[in-house]
Amino acid sequence: MADNRALAQVASDRPSVMTQAAEQAEADCGFFGTVQTLISRAQAAGALRADFRLEDVPAIHVLSGAAGASGPSRSLRLR
Repeated sequence: MADNRALAQVASDRPSVMTQAAEQAEADCGFFGTVQTLISRAQAAGALRADFRLEDVPAIHVLSGAAGASGPSRSLRLR
């Protein structure tokens, strides 16, 4: 996401736009069910915390965008 600062800025400043996009993806192809399946599989494999929930995804998206928006050197240090 560090390569797309515009998307990171929208995610941070206008969460309603991101919500609308997610809701449209849900209507088009079952986005939330797909992401929940991915989360459940990762938890079953022990690769993701048991208390992680689908509702945590937007916060991670915004935070990862904010980290990348602070510049490439900061982004590289986080990897």
